[in-house]
Amino acid sequence: MTFCQHCGASVDGLKFCGQCGRSLQEDAATPKKKSLSFADGCLLTFAAVVLLAMLGAWLGGSGDPAVPSGQPPIARKAWYFVSGTADLAHVTYTNGTGGTEQRDIGVPWTTEISAAPRTHLYISAQNKSDTGTVIVEIYIEGQGKKQAESSGAYVIAQTAATVN
Repeated sequence: MTFCQHCGASVDGLKFCGQCGRSLQEDAATPKKKSLSFADGCLLTFAAVVLLAMLGAWLGGSGDPAVPSGQPPIARKAWYFVSGTADLAHVTYTNGTGGTEQRDIGVPWTTEISAAPRTHLYISAQNKSDTGTVIVEIYIEGQGKKQAESSGAYVIAQTAATVN
């Protein structure tokens, strides 16, 4: 016994269903659609993402809208200054490679570094005397300066900035 695939009515030997009227024969001219499985869809999505990433790398994009395509990020000069009425201080600061340096210095003191964009710069200076003032400054080329000040015995002044 054969049944209609659309409504379930008995259709033995018929070309059309007597209940719903639909054709019981497959139309050979109309191909059946094959649906993609979830895994096939994931694989296609992954392949598209990889292709787009490779295309972006091939075109030389840096991924940073502030940097023109194909250009390396431009390092900026930065200067650290320590001044005030203190004679000696202990400084801690970010160097040009992003590491940290510490040293005892005479006041006033300055040093210059070159830093890449997005580098976080930091300086602190601790007064090594019983009295006095310590002032720290970071000046980044084209960005201006950040400054902090502390007064008293063994006080610490600190400031930070990020290179644009």
